[in-house]
Amino acid sequence: MGVSECSTLESLSLLEEMLKCSKGEGMAELEEALATMLNIIKSVNDSMHQIAITGFDGNLSELGKLLMQGSFNVWTDHKKGHSKVHLNLSF
Repeated sequence: MGVSECSTLESLSLLEEMLKCSKGEGMAELEEALATMLNIIKSVNDSMHQIAITGFDGNLSELGKLLMQGSFNVWTDHKKGHSKVHLNLSF
């Protein structure tokens, strides 16, 4: 784990602990800071997955915001039987 990853996770943990311990005053700001950190982490993670996509001739950013990522299997039927294709899609 790199220094920036460790620092980011430590900051996230610190914000979560501060939120657990706070009561009332400053709580809204801590919630906003935590939400911002989580959004930044998600954005970086999504960008890293988009970089790994190959074979697409268009501009991925034109497809809009990434909603979900993950792997799934697609089954197709042919005259000679069916085949399984593994895809890793991000949109």
